Parts: sequence; C-alpha cells; structure tokens
Amino acid sequence: MVWHLLRRERFWLVSTSLSLTGLVTISLWAIVLLYTANLQEQASLQQQRDQQVEMQRQWEVLDHASELKQQGEYLACVETLNAIPQTSPFYRRVEMLSESCYEPLAQQWLTEAEVLFSQGKLREAIRVSQRIQAGTSYALARQRIEQWSQRMIDLATQSYQHPSGFQQALHIVGAIEPSNPLFATAQTLLQQWQQEWNANSHAWNTAQAALEMGNLPLATQAAQQISVHPAWHDRRHQLLGNIQKAQLDYESVWQAATQALSQSNWAQSAQLSLQLPSHPPWIERKQQLQRQASQMQQSTRLTQVGLAMVLGIGVGFTIVACRVGV
Repeated sequence: MVWHLLRRERFWLVSTSLSLTGLVTISLWAIVLLYTANLQEQASLQQQRDQQVEMQRQWEVLDHASELKQQGEYLACVETLNAIPQTSPFYRRVEMLSESCYEPLAQQWLTEAEVLFSQGKLREAIRVSQRIQAGTSYALARQRIEQWSQRMIDLATQSYQHPSGFQQALHIVGAIEPSNPLFATAQTLLQQWQQEWNANSHAWNTAQAALEMGNLPLATQAAQQISVHPAWHDRRHQLLGNIQKAQLDYESVWQAATQALSQSNWAQSAQLSLQLPSHPPWIERKQQLQRQASQMQQSTRLTQVGLAMVLGIGVGFTIVACRVGV
C-alpha cells in the first residue's frame, strides 16, 4: 500500500516537472515568433518607406527632365531620364519624354555633322552621326555615314596614287572605325596598299644590293618587280637606268681589257679584269681574260728567259773567241 502511494507521488512530480518545461519552451517559442514578426513588420514598413522615397525621387527626376526639355537641353534630358529603371511604374512616361527629347537632339547632331562635313572634317562628321541610334533621323544619319565614309575611301585612294600621298592614304583609311559600315572595305585597302609598298621596298633594296655587287641579272629582275605606282615610277626608272649604265661600263672595261691583251699588255688587262663583277655573265669573261693574261705573262717570262739564255751563250762564245784569237 505504501509502495503504491510512493509510486503515485513520484509520477505526479515527474508529470509536473515535464509540464513546467513544456510551458517554458512554448513561452520561449512564442517570444521568438513575436520578435520575428515584429522584425518582418519593421522591414516591410521600411521597404514601403524606401519605395515611397524612390518613387518620389523618380517623380522629381521626371519633373527635372521636363524642365530640361523646356529649356532646350535635350541631351541633358535624355541622360537624366536614364537614371529611372525600366521597372519603374512611370517608365511609360519616361519613354515618351525621352523620345520627345531625343528627336530634336538627333536633329542637332545631324546638323552638326553636316557642318563638320562642309568643313572637310569627315572623320568628326561620321563620329557625330554615329551617335544617332534611333528616331526619324536614324535612316538619314546612316545614309550620310555611308556617303561620307565612301568619300573618305575615295580621298584615300587619290592620296595613294599621288607620289607623296602614301602615309596620308593610310591615315585616312585607318581613321575609319570598326563601327563604320565600310570598315571592312577600308581594312582591305589598307592591307593591299601596305603589302604593295612593302613588296616594292623589298624589291628596291634587293636590286640596289645586287647592283652594288655587280649581279646585274638579279638587279634587273628585282627592279622589274617594283610596281608602276606613281611613288615608285621614277625610282624604278632610275634604277633600271643605273643597271643599264653599269652594263655599258662593264662592256667598256671588257673591251679595254681585251684591247690591252691584244697589245700584249697582259698586266693592264689583268688589272682591268678586276673591275668586272664576279657574277654571271661577267664571271666567265673575267676568268677568260685572267687566264689569257696569265698565259701571256708566262709566255713572256719564258721568252725573256730564252733571250737571256741566248744572250748569255752569245756572250760566252764571244769571250771564248777573243781568248782564242789572242
């Protein structure tokens, strides 16, 4: 009996302890939930206030842009409206106001571009026209850009055909920017002109070096590879003339050496042969002269030795005869 009473008392104490713990836990959770709800409510209120402030700011931006439009500050009007995001509830009004500012602004740009073109400032005129990216002036702006770009290419081509216009031509086509519709055409011309100029420079240097070495066939071949571009025409003609003169000079040297050889002047012939180049076709003629001069030199020496021997024998006989006579 007593044991049952003790057991019941112990169960009651445990039950009471668990009930108190549950109440504390529930109370804590309730406090947390209330605090969280309060934070969310505060955040929501702050968000609403921020939205109201942002809408007020956007409204003021719209008013300021409208004032700029009335003052004729169209570019400032467009730039000001860019501060309003597309998510704005006023964005439809932003678009309408932006269009009404952009149209006269595009007209101003187009007028400015045409003035620059009339002043010969084609590159600047094209840059100003490229600012126009929409509106009723866009088609006319693109038309002007193509016309003025073609004009730049025509001027560059004319400069390139001028004897001293190579650098100016490169400068003009190089000023056509990647956004230009004729950029690819300009780059093609730029590459073609640079390649032709580099090829001419290489051929010129090769011909000059070959001429200095006396390699007239190579000099002639390289000179003939120089194009008839106006900037190279006179230089090419002069170079071919120098090659022809060198050919005539070598002919004169060879004739003089041959004549000296025919006069048994092998020393002069050998000396003159040194002026001939060691390149075809002169190398064979030079070597032939030198062989003939060498043979003549040897023959002359043998003759001189023979004469000396004969003279010596004659003198010997004379001395013997004198002694015998005595």
